[in-house]
Amino acid sequence: MNDIVPRETLSKQGVAGLTAVAGGIGLLVMSTAGVLGFVIGGVLTAAGLAVGLRKEDRRPGLVIAGAGALGILSAAIGGGFPGVALKLAGAGLIAYGGLSIYRFFRGIKSRM
Repeated sequence: MNDIVPRETLSKQGVAGLTAVAGGIGLLVMSTAGVLGFVIGGVLTAAGLAVGLRKEDRRPGLVIAGAGALGILSAAIGGGFPGVALKLAGAGLIAYGGLSIYRFFRGIKSRM
């Protein structure tokens, strides 16, 4: 239970936690932003497709592009299913990020 967690694992957990929380907050903002959500969704879609060109980054690129497409649909339709999906995805990312940050701090404590 008190095993020392490797430094690489700790750094991955910390970065994943912070980026997941930031991404979740971004999705929640995008789901309620209206016209700004349309612009942000377009940028995310383009960025996701650009990231997805490399074979090893295809899955994260598609996820980013999908979030952008949901943002565009949410802004165009005015909520509905895309808005709910963005809010659920944002809440899920925040929960995942919180868990990763908790594991990061637990790992730091085991190193002391």
